[in-house]
Amino acid sequence: YVVVPDGASAPTASQVKLGQNGAGAQVTANFRGAITHSAANVPSIVTITGITILTDYDVYVVAEDIIPNLQASPVKIDVTAAPADIVPPVFTAGYPKADQITSVSFRAVSSLNEVGKTYFVVVPNNASAPTSAQVKAGTNSSDVAVQAAFKGTITNTTAFADFTANVIGTTDNVDYDVYFVAEDAFNNLQLAPVKVDLKTVTSAEDDITRYLSVYPNPAQDELTVRLTRNPLIQKGAVRLMNVMGQGVQQSNLTTREEVSEHTFDVSRLPAGVYILELSEGKRKYFHKVVVQ
Repeated sequence: YVVVPDGASAPTASQVKLGQNGAGAQVTANFRGAITHSAANVPSIVTITGITILTDYDVYVVAEDIIPNLQASPVKIDVTAAPADIVPPVFTAGYPKADQITSVSFRAVSSLNEVGKTYFVVVPNNASAPTSAQVKAGTNSSDVAVQAAFKGTITNTTAFADFTANVIGTTDNVDYDVYFVAEDAFNNLQLAPVKVDLKTVTSAEDDITRYLSVYPNPAQDELTVRLTRNPLIQKGAVRLMNVMGQGVQQSNLTTREEVSEHTFDVSRLPAGVYILELSEGKRKYFHKVVVQ
């Protein structure tokens, strides 16, 4: 037998016996061989290694008896190499989920039973459900691309572990639908996405807002951030980001004094929506601002 690429010129019976392709060239060692039949009408098996997943091959087989009488022409067998794993990944119980929900952000969390990737999109509440392929492509059910801040990919490098992505730019006190779909390393995509219901909190529910002032909002030239002494944040980093989560300016605030403040120069920033992030350790607070 010989294994050749799909659609290659057919070898003759003699070429197959010699381990050659249709051009008379020797086939790679693991793609040629002989099967010895010690008894009639009893199957004999050989394992061929080194094939490429999801690739088509032509396998030419020719038989010879002990006389030896060689068959006049080989028999072609069409083969497609299937992946070793054809089963999509499964979310760990309780996943996917959304947590660390604030008025303007949340965290998308995924855990899978194998290494892979998790795709997600955020769409308005009760919008038509996208398909798995649409979620992977970052579109809604109408194949319209979801805004960049509302879609993403989480890389699950370990099974049964939390992997996350921060989503910034939601509106306070609004319901959203978050659709997740997972795919493993063999490109096995789940048949249907999983929907997670999300409701952002109101600005009043973000405790830090009692101590944080951001003005003017909307801003044109300058944006001032003022933090009064409080039990929630003792010393924090304040960062101004675009809706993609990319920092554009940063400073530090401390509440050792009664009031700590910093003024950002926003005069050269493109007009649009920005997110102010105030963080201390693992705790993060977000505030939406507009630059005109």
